[in-house]
Amino acid sequence: MLLKSKLMRKFGGYLQIVSICPSYSITEELAQTVNYIFTTVPLKHIRGTKVIQVNPILTEDDLEELDRVITSNSNTSESTRYHDFFKKELFFPGMSAYSKFEVLEKLTNKMIRGGYIDEKVKQSIFDRERMASTELGGLIAIPHALENNMEQPSIAIAILKNPIDWDLEKVQVVFLMSIPKTQYDIWEPVFKKIYRYFVRNLGVNDLIKEQKFDVLMNNLEMV
Repeated sequence: MLLKSKLMRKFGGYLQIVSICPSYSITEELAQTVNYIFTTVPLKHIRGTKVIQVNPILTEDDLEELDRVITSNSNTSESTRYHDFFKKELFFPGMSAYSKFEVLEKLTNKMIRGGYIDEKVKQSIFDRERMASTELGGLIAIPHALENNMEQPSIAIAILKNPIDWDLEKVQVVFLMSIPKTQYDIWEPVFKKIYRYFVRNLGVNDLIKEQKFDVLMNNLEMV
């Protein structure tokens, strides 16, 4: 449970942990259904690169290795089409808000009015945030739903007038993601590029400085 908590804290915006189980119950069949298997003990009966062994208490070296693996380039990145996800009418610079739930309330209401999500997805977004914070660090949070059966993907972006206390860290840029289950495979390379540019390369500073949708899209296309 401690490992799960730390993984969700660090990579909660990207990982969806589907099961916690003893090592003897992990089979090749189970391994085929997931992207990664994180373990604190050797799994010699599972072949391939999905198994990632870490220390029971995650070290900085563990976190760096996990960051490298999870955010590495995807072979499908050539097919990335940002305009399938980002909508100009869902870009909100200079938003006033004083708490994370106020931000979520404003963004989800705007997405409902635009037909991008429904009330069920809105509730799932709030439920997900209560389970574990979706802050990534570097002034960014990426809230999203636990369950999403909408037909089209969309991402709403709020750039707050001032940073707010999200959970453990300050947040000023919020990417509220509505990604249907059927779009997960397409979404993966998009997320990796967003993470690499905004978090690792500090592109969030450029967005806060120049809060324009066209500038955002141009910068993403160059990643």
